[in-house]
Amino acid sequence: MKLLKTFSTIILIILLLTALLFVSIACDNDPIIEEQEIQGGAILHAFCWSFNTIAENMADIKAAGFTSVQTSPISESITTHPYGGEGMNIGGPHGFWWYHYQPVSFQIGNFQLGTEEEFENMCRVAAEHGVKIIVDAVINHMAADFAMISDDVKNIPGGAFHEPRGITGPGRYQVTQNQLLGLWDLNTQNPYIQQEVLKYLERCIELGASGFRYDAAYHIELPIDDPSFASDFWPIVMENGAEFQYGEVLGSEAAEVYADFMKVTDAVYGVTIVNAVRSGMLNASALERYSVNIDPKDIITWVESHDTFCNAGETSDLTEKQILYGWAVLSGRNDSTPLYLSRPAGSSPGINNRWGNNIVGEAGNDAYKSKEVTALNHFKTAMQGTSEHFSNPTDSNSILMIERGNSGAILINTGTLTQLTDVTAFLLADGDYEDLISGNVFSVNNGLLSGSINAESVVVFYKEDGPRTPAVPWVKDNINDTPNTSNESLVFFVNEDGWEEVYCYVYSTSFEDGVIENASWPGIPMTLLEGNLYVYELPDWDIFNVMFNNNAGTQFPPANAPGLRMTSGERMILDGVILIPFEPPFRVP
Repeated sequence: MKLLKTFSTIILIILLLTALLFVSIACDNDPIIEEQEIQGGAILHAFCWSFNTIAENMADIKAAGFTSVQTSPISESITTHPYGGEGMNIGGPHGFWWYHYQPVSFQIGNFQLGTEEEFENMCRVAAEHGVKIIVDAVINHMAADFAMISDDVKNIPGGAFHEPRGITGPGRYQVTQNQLLGLWDLNTQNPYIQQEVLKYLERCIELGASGFRYDAAYHIELPIDDPSFASDFWPIVMENGAEFQYGEVLGSEAAEVYADFMKVTDAVYGVTIVNAVRSGMLNASALERYSVNIDPKDIITWVESHDTFCNAGETSDLTEKQILYGWAVLSGRNDSTPLYLSRPAGSSPGINNRWGNNIVGEAGNDAYKSKEVTALNHFKTAMQGTSEHFSNPTDSNSILMIERGNSGAILINTGTLTQLTDVTAFLLADGDYEDLISGNVFSVNNGLLSGSINAESVVVFYKEDGPRTPAVPWVKDNINDTPNTSNESLVFFVNEDGWEEVYCYVYSTSFEDGVIENASWPGIPMTLLEGNLYVYELPDWDIFNVMFNNNAGTQFPPANAPGLRMTSGERMILDGVILIPFEPPFRVP
């Protein structure tokens, strides 16, 4: 009997070891979730979705090609309203979407979106799908009703709030030290407030968040403001471990200043997009220019934000087709990071129809996971790091083409069915490309593109295994192949028109110094390298605006147009109408 028990024990051990082996093999064979960086991907603004709703829809969000999700504000917020009600309508006369923009403490969780535990679970589910979470952080102010604010905040040493004065005019002091819309303005110079904000942000990261959108960032002072009210608030609170942080800064000039401290919104570019899609006129030169003169890696773009949709409803008239056109433009861009607003389920165009089912916590409509948006999102991430080229291939503003590198393009047609026949492809390599949406085939032969674009449609095609950098046709085969060892910021120019002189004029603007130049117009003569290829070594600046001219009345970009943007360490060459990366296969003197 004892021998039998021993034998049974051995068998049991073997079975357990076998089970563990199968578990190990199964784990080893689990699919590896591909995790994308937030910057340069596509953000879904899950506006008014609860934490549980976001978690429940994470598989669809991932499949739709979004690399991150931005939540509504997650802080403990006000719970009562002068009109009464349960506070779960999004909009309308008794709408409550703005409840969570009136925090009462630095605690995580509110009755509209969910608890701290539900937030943590949402972050866990997102991580399992390779999706990042961005928190909309309200850290400029607390609620308007002082009585609702937590005593823990009111009793912070050194004083929690600025003096209760409203903003009555322009100027940095007014904007940063007085109350926005009657909301109690946090005393952001107070080190105790700074540490409370930092602890809140660090807690978000600890629970699984990866980034922040800072509400009303422009209303918090900078270290470079007047010393009488400047503070180191931003340098301190942004040391929170986040991967991605951007501020809501609505003016172009202000955005360029705040960009020295964080990524920023380009709201004016959003207006350009909206005006274009409303009119159906997608002018290439107008749409390729951001309104802020900063590195595109630091720009967040949108067709509409929750503010333009909710407040005065200035974008609420846009149709889903028009939003798609705008999203196609943003998805076609390199480096900048676009934000897609999820409108409420059941909403339709028009200021009186925008609220749809009007329930806080529920998922928005299905437009975010349409075939078109999905194709555009995947294009966006697949083409990261490749150059971009905007054109109107038929010389009509109703068709816009955005080429990326040698291997992909987006075409937007706001007009009728159009057959493209041998139109210029500036970057695309020769070959056949299938539209991911319609299945139509587009062909490029000897740099000429042909194919059929359906009426009022978007075309998306790319080859993930195609060439990743644009060809430079004017580099001669017989040039010395000595490796380039120069590390300077360089700009190149091919003198195809036979200018007798080639000048490079460079300027830059800064918050402190205003406009600085490499020299007065026409600038400085460029150096001839070989044949008709010229080079100019840029000054020791961070950002450049570059213009070329012949010192005889001819220039590019043309008069009254801004210079072409470059940043420190780049080497670029003028390719038609844009600058693209360039590494000459010979040593630069």
